[in-house]
Amino acid sequence: MEPLTPAAVREAAEVLGVAGGASLNEIRMRYHRLIREHHPDVRRAGDHRSAHETTVALTASYDLLVRYCTNYRFSFEPEAVAATMERTPQAYWREHFGDDPIWG
Repeated sequence: MEPLTPAAVREAAEVLGVAGGASLNEIRMRYHRLIREHHPDVRRAGDHRSAHETTVALTASYDLLVRYCTNYRFSFEPEAVAATMERTPQAYWREHFGDDPIWG
C-alpha cells in the first residue's frame, strides 16, 4: 500500500485523469470506465501484459484516492493536499473533541 503523500495523491489523480474538485462518485465512475477499457479479458490476446500493468496501476491509483477522499478532503489541488497531509489524526481529534475526559 502506497503512503499518502501529496505527490502520490497528485500522481494518482493524473493516472485516473480526474480534476481537482472531483467527487468520490466521479472518481468511481472514471475508474470503472477505465478498467473496462483496459481489462486484460477485453483486450486482444497480444496486449495481455500491458493491459494487466495498466489495470494494476489504475487500481492502485483508485485505492489511494479513495483512502484520501474518505480520510481527508475531496480536493486534489496541491495546496489543499499539502495542508491536509500536515494535520495529524491526533491534531484533528483535539480540534474537534478538545480535552474531553470521555473522548480525550
